Amino acid sequence: MLDLADYDLDAEATRGAEMTVHDPKTGKPTDAVLRVIGQESAQYRANLRRIRDMVAAAPEREPADEDTQLMLSRARNAAAAITGWTNIGFGGSPIEFSLEAAIELGTKRPWFADQVLGFTAMRGNFGRG
Repeated sequence: MLDLADYDLDAEATRGAEMTVHDPKTGKPTDAVLRVIGQESAQYRANLRRIRDMVAAAPEREPADEDTQLMLSRARNAAAAITGWTNIGFGGSPIEFSLEAAIELGTKRPWFADQVLGFTAMRGNFGRG
């Protein structure tokens, strides 16, 4: 019998993990590293609520087109998992971490959001090594 009580992943998701960003063309690791939390983390859910509240405060800024809405939703879900980063920039300038910056990068570069979502979907990434 698979006893699901044996799989309480909250603590591991909350502790988080470091994720190396890989070059989207070559698949090779870069020097960019994200600190991410798992989807079971209370902080992840709090970040999603914060994003929801940001959206509710400015509904007029939401895109009308469904494709853009979908991409923005993926970027927001990925951003909710990111708690910090090193060696991330855009256009030659370093970017200081913030939830808003993470959403913007995930929107501008969907592959970035996809890497985060793929990493967080693998619960074993947050387990003790």
